[in-house]
Amino acid sequence: MTALVPSIDRAFKILECYKGHEHSEFGVSELSRRLELNKSSVHSILHTLSSNRILEKNPQTQKFKLGKGLREFAIIAQGKQDLLGVAKPHLIQLAENSKCTVFLGRFDGSRIKVLEKAEPGDGLNISVSVGQRIPFDAGCLGRVCLAWLEKKQLTKLLQSRSLSDYTPQSITDPGAFRKALSKTRKLGYALDSQEEYLKGVWACSVPVFDASGISAAMTLISFSGRIDQTVTERILEKALQKGNYLSGLIGAKADLED
Repeated sequence: MTALVPSIDRAFKILECYKGHEHSEFGVSELSRRLELNKSSVHSILHTLSSNRILEKNPQTQKFKLGKGLREFAIIAQGKQDLLGVAKPHLIQLAENSKCTVFLGRFDGSRIKVLEKAEPGDGLNISVSVGQRIPFDAGCLGRVCLAWLEKKQLTKLLQSRSLSDYTPQSITDPGAFRKALSKTRKLGYALDSQEEYLKGVWACSVPVFDASGISAAMTLISFSGRIDQTVTERILEKALQKGNYLSGLIGAKADLED
């Protein structure tokens, strides 16, 4: 039998003290008594766990509670399908409020797959299909999906694939495309009001984050003739609010959205 690593075993015993007491705080002395460990060992383990955000120290009480890092691991363990479990009613609500078709897309390494969608209940709308795969450089959708990509992965993608000229307004220069991605990260959204991907189609995209990074891009599309500047601002505001809300539901870290 492989021997246990004593320090790691003690760290897990400390974490087990929080089972059934998730909102409690424990100090060095109390944990030392509970686990029959010397205070020096307990203090070192608590310091290590808090340095890695598994526990958080209350500066007023000098005691420790469960940290955000632990909750992030829980979200990752549950899997990214959690987004699909909570998203549908929110997409429907946003589609009705914006009068746009709304869908979630996720970059799979080569293209963007439509995960879920909702359409307004009345009038003529642009339709997308769940499971549909869209080019990685498709207007604002592509920019949001790629804006938070790791630099090495983005470089490899742009070196192996050329940017397509879907319309005269499409961004086909890699340098200009990188600048557009940087702007998207800074703004926290991407807008296609110039028909970069499809003639006659207006679109905006916002990111939805989970604990590990960007989970999906939420995109709203409509006919260009229906959208003016005032409508654009109103739709963008609603989309950003909903994107932030969904990110919170699936455990996004605050700094992922910066």
